[in-house]
Amino acid sequence: MMNASGTTIPPIDLQEALDRAMGEKEFLALLIEEFTDGLETELDRLRQAISREDHQTLTKQSHMLKGAAGNLSAKALAMAIRRLEEAGRGGDFQKSAVIVDEVESEAVRLRTYMDQVDWSGVN
Repeated sequence: MMNASGTTIPPIDLQEALDRAMGEKEFLALLIEEFTDGLETELDRLRQAISREDHQTLTKQSHMLKGAAGNLSAKALAMAIRRLEEAGRGGDFQKSAVIVDEVESEAVRLRTYMDQVDWSGVN
């Protein structure tokens, strides 16, 4: 995901996430792993809500995921989910269907990034 100036946003602010985890690298890694492992199920729920045109479920689930992503400092993912939440709140299910794919792409990008983190070099 890119910001307004066209710069790619990292999938996670690792230093901020580590600060939130009080420096506990293993704990942070476990939190992120569990979060990303559960995303496939959550994305399925979102897609079902979109197909049923259930803006209440779409908005509620998006809001919950946005908060979780934000708490993990996965800012690009949280931004994509925020866009999904807004589209759902507005009842724009066509836009939601496109954005949920973007959310999935950001989730994959986060997981790929985290799989490559060399924790020995993270302070």
